[in-house]
Amino acid sequence: AIRLEKRFPVPYNNRADAYIATGALDWAIKDLDQAIRLDPMFAVAYVNRATANAILGNNDRVRRDVNIAVGLGVDRRPLEEMLREIRPVRRRSNDDDRGNRRRRARKS
Repeated sequence: AIRLEKRFPVPYNNRADAYIATGALDWAIKDLDQAIRLDPMFAVAYVNRATANAILGNNDRVRRDVNIAVGLGVDRRPLEEMLREIRPVRRRSNDDDRGNRRRRARKS
């Protein structure tokens, strides 16, 4: 859908949902950034970006997106309740991956 019509935010938002579900949070945020660029009034994209940032522990970004979403008509209370249930994850860096490969190589 994105290849066919790059001017609409919904396909970017939908793909970001899939990325969030699979843990590809950086890709999700990139797609949500694009959805918001295409339609700055698309409240769902702000909610989803807040969700991805909550998982990453980016609390300042979460607050920013929550405030924008509320300004666009999203009810603050259920949104904040939903976000409170999210537990941030420890992000793995490329350094973590290299260290794990070295440890595995030494064991072989």
